[in-house]
Amino acid sequence: MSNPDNNESGATASDDTASNDTASNDTASEDAALDNAESQDASPLVFPVGHYMGPFHPSRNGPAKHHIVRVGWDTPKLPDEAHVDIWALAHGLPTREDVRWTRRAIIQAAEEAGMPDAPAILDNLAGLGLIAEVSPKTQQAHEFANSYRLQSLLIGLGNSPDDPLLDGIGLMGLAPMVKVRPRVFEIWQWAHLWPTVWAACEGLAYVAGQAEGSSPDAADPEKVLDLVLEAMRTLISANAAYLDVATASGGSRSPG
Repeated sequence: MSNPDNNESGATASDDTASNDTASNDTASEDAALDNAESQDASPLVFPVGHYMGPFHPSRNGPAKHHIVRVGWDTPKLPDEAHVDIWALAHGLPTREDVRWTRRAIIQAAEEAGMPDAPAILDNLAGLGLIAEVSPKTQQAHEFANSYRLQSLLIGLGNSPDDPLLDGIGLMGLAPMVKVRPRVFEIWQWAHLWPTVWAACEGLAYVAGQAEGSSPDAADPEKVLDLVLEAMRTLISANAAYLDVATASGGSRSPG
């Protein structure tokens, strides 16, 4: 006859082993999830490139043949509505400003909206030069900043008595399309005057450095670039700015 105490001891040991295995599996799962989250955080940010010019209808009452985007001196075409939708989604969603706008985030948002072909369309848009990806705080971020320029849209509406800490951007006589901090408003106001995003960072850092009591970060072009990338997401998602190729990248043409 078996000893009940031995059976109980064996059962306890088995239970402990199972518990340890479960704990190990849970830990491994948590580690994997953490690794995935860190990997996602390290993914490049995605920005749309170009100024939308609208659809082209070759005949009266006919469907649009394509949609036109101006990028520098070129006018790449969005071939169908699906490409228009994904390119528009690449601008970001104001309701998800706290989400890093990576390929993965765009694909997830597209799937939620019933657009399953986002991965292939993003590849097409990249091939057309209509999206650009940047990894902040890397050498590639410098290459990005030297290849593009930020162009402002809409008009400044200033602040208001009931909300003096934020500046509005929008259209005259209407409610602001977006309200931003003064530093972001400054980027919107001045960055388009420089030929590249990086030149704008250097210029804004220099001006800040001349101001009495300015912080070291405000006078550091590297830190300013981090801020500009964040500001670009806010401005572009509200259609208050767009990204264009830099003059050197886009070439130049003389009238006629």
